[in-house]
Amino acid sequence: MPSVRRARANRELGNHHETHLSSIQSPPRPYPRLPGPHEDPRRPCRHQRTPRQGPQAPGRLTAAHLPLPAADTSAPAPAASAPGSAGHDVRGPASMQRLQTRAQFQAVLAGATVARTAHFALHRCALDLASSAQPLFASDDVWLGAMVPKRWARRAVTRNAIKRQIYAVSAAPGVVLPRAAHVVRLRSGFDRKEFVSASSDKLKAAVRAELQQLLERAARPAPSPRERSERERSPRPAISPGSPGSPGSSAPSAPSAPSSSSS
Repeated sequence: MPSVRRARANRELGNHHETHLSSIQSPPRPYPRLPGPHEDPRRPCRHQRTPRQGPQAPGRLTAAHLPLPAADTSAPAPAASAPGSAGHDVRGPASMQRLQTRAQFQAVLAGATVARTAHFALHRCALDLASSAQPLFASDDVWLGAMVPKRWARRAVTRNAIKRQIYAVSAAPGVVLPRAAHVVRLRSGFDRKEFVSASSDKLKAAVRAELQQLLERAARPAPSPRERSERERSPRPAISPGSPGSPGSSAPSAPSAPSSSSS
């Protein structure tokens, strides 16, 4: 065959493409693109000072390991206010906790409604930490939940914007809520004709202003039972049937001017 003959002729003439490779490896050498003297050494992960003798305390960024100053025992300790009271808590600012479970929301909604506005209502209930072995509220803090029903806010963007405003306004520095559980509930929807956008700055400003008004009303001290009973006992002014402003009375007619006769 021609191919066999051509291969045999190439071997006889030495026209072949084979070579011999050495099995001896070359000695290792530095990478030519990044030589050793010009390399940037790795930065140390920790300080390079000489360790001291004995056990070492872990390094901290805060002063939590420092001893606290001794408390002044000469002044009498202030009495703690009852949870759920409308006044300021003498125990200091409490951390803000959020309601998570359905049972927590149901317990707060079953409590009293302490304030109302055109679109929002604020519900409150006491914590009652020692009432059962597993209380609904684990700590003596301010608990807050936001309830925005889909009935009053159809779009999810609007519901999320209202919830964010509720938590932001409640956590503002000037707002002081008592140590109790609270739920801010949307009780009516905002006009879609006035607030066309689902999450506009105008809607957020209106929600924020009304929430501030709601929390201001909730911070007012509630009337005592004595004041409430006196207000109920106070007689209302009676309106006689013939007096002006009564349903069956008519406005008195103006006296007619005397007619002058010509002489």
